[in-house]
Amino acid sequence: MNFVAILIGAALPVKSMEIDVPGIPPGDDPATVQSDTVTGPCDTTADAALVAAGLAVYREQYCGICHVLDTASSAGAFGPTHNGMCTIAAQRIRESSFTGASSTAEDYILESIVDPLAYIVPGYERSRFQMPAYTNLGEGDLDALVILLMQER
Repeated sequence: MNFVAILIGAALPVKSMEIDVPGIPPGDDPATVQSDTVTGPCDTTADAALVAAGLAVYREQYCGICHVLDTASSAGAFGPTHNGMCTIAAQRIRESSFTGASSTAEDYILESIVDPLAYIVPGYERSRFQMPAYTNLGEGDLDALVILLMQER
């Protein structure tokens, strides 16, 4: 990401320069990007027991039939990959084509599980195998799934 920084010196004329900001794509205004995308929403490590619980729910719900996730040893063929999901989610919410209501990677993952039609990943719009809404899952199972996928960097 490049943006113009204004440097003002006591006796110096106003001067501008390009500065790269990690985590913000070119053309985005850093003032409008969520702070967790600048510092890295995927830089945190969750408790191993919570990740294991998420993996159990992932397998119980057969997510791997459609999605690839190396952690679950799944090689799904119908949906987008879950490898690197945290990083992907952080990127998707900043895309101009994003139609969901989420503003963080964590919220995007949750929204994708309970309201998958809020945003359909490009390339999957015409798939005969649209993801169902997993509104039947309890809060604990949903949290566990989100925690698991947030660990996928």
